Amino acid sequence: MDVQLFISLLSEPQHVWLIAVFAVYLLFILVFSIVYYGLYRWDTRSFVFNTDITNARIEELQQRVKNWGNHMRMFMAAQSSIDTGKAVLRTTKRRIIIEIEKSLVETADYVLDYYTDDPGRGVVIHYLRLSDSKENRIVSYPIHRLPETLEEFRDSIVKVVGDLKQKIDRTKYRFESASDRHPEVWSYFDFLYFSTITQTTVGYGDILPNSTTIRMFVMSQALIGLVLFVVVINLSVNAFVISH
Repeated sequence: MDVQLFISLLSEPQHVWLIAVFAVYLLFILVFSIVYYGLYRWDTRSFVFNTDITNARIEELQQRVKNWGNHMRMFMAAQSSIDTGKAVLRTTKRRIIIEIEKSLVETADYVLDYYTDDPGRGVVIHYLRLSDSKENRIVSYPIHRLPETLEEFRDSIVKVVGDLKQKIDRTKYRFESASDRHPEVWSYFDFLYFSTITQTTVGYGDILPNSTTIRMFVMSQALIGLVLFVVVINLSVNAFVISH
């Protein structure tokens, strides 16, 4: 079908309503996009706590938490030392080397608490606080991944964990947004988020998109689009046949 002929047919008074159909469909797509984005970003129902999780997955998360525990503990001590001017800094081409005194680590205000003595309960992170260290450590991190200040890092922790415990709708949104600002630190919070969530009566689980809710909107949009498409094509073909 010639495009210009099709447009001319739509511009005729008796066929103008076809344009209205297209306009309504485009409006529906816009509304759908807004609703879909809102569900994903703001509504707690867009995420579900999936308890169908394997023991292998649990062990993997537990091991990662343990591996990151000491890493994060020393990282926060290093950052605190920088803020107070008590750290010895040396730079190389790619890294900042931070030497930390043992006393600074022992007297810090934060702690990472985890345990694995109870296999049925697993790893639970209550809150972050620096633990003690057996010896002086030299910690090395890529320059571009160091957070700006310990204060900002601490504020991010408070907001995310606080939202999570209070079941505030913006928890997931804030969690994802903060990860963009602190990639080194927030990569660890994938496991903090998981471990905090597991402190429920239903046991272990993963945070997943609520496929039922999202699928309902996706299918409705697809069905309405299909119906409108068939109707418009059918009417357009009939109009073309009649005009000839």
